[in-house]
Amino acid sequence: SNTGILEGTGTKVTGEPVSGASGEVDNYYDTRATTAQDGKYRIILLPQGDHTVEVTVSHPQGTNLTAEAPASIVESQTTIVDLTLPPLGNVSGVLYGRDGSSMTNTRIYLVQGSSSWSDFTDTSGRFSFQDIPSGEAKLRYYDTTYSGYVYMPVTIPEGETVTSDLNLAEYPPL
Repeated sequence: SNTGILEGTGTKVTGEPVSGASGEVDNYYDTRATTAQDGKYRIILLPQGDHTVEVTVSHPQGTNLTAEAPASIVESQTTIVDLTLPPLGNVSGVLYGRDGSSMTNTRIYLVQGSSSWSDFTDTSGRFSFQDIPSGEAKLRYYDTTYSGYVYMPVTIPEGETVTSDLNLAEYPPL
């Protein structure tokens, strides 16, 4: 039949299984599977040869999280490919206006390369980004008063939360 089976487990770096993630091979719709509660997936009837398998986890605040790996499918055999999401961390803080008061119900973004996530501040001006790939990123706010973006660098630690308040008074108008 010239086909084989691909199976494996999707996990976070901590070893926690990722359930409900979408897995697919070579971005081809007919090869999709969803990870089970224990993070396991199984895709059958894959053509033999070299492929790329990817697992995607929907992120409620923006860009989905993905992990990918090569897979060599052998006729009539099962190939095991486990996928691990990148290390994740969290960012929280308070958004302060130019007058020093906290800004409520205001959209703020977290940008990392071509990925972005957004949150609205609460009644105390607090925002929170959860499960973001660790590394360098920028908080971004569009300052309507001056029609320009304010960016603040932030380093997201693996497995931890960093607190980064954004105070617009510290950023001169453009």
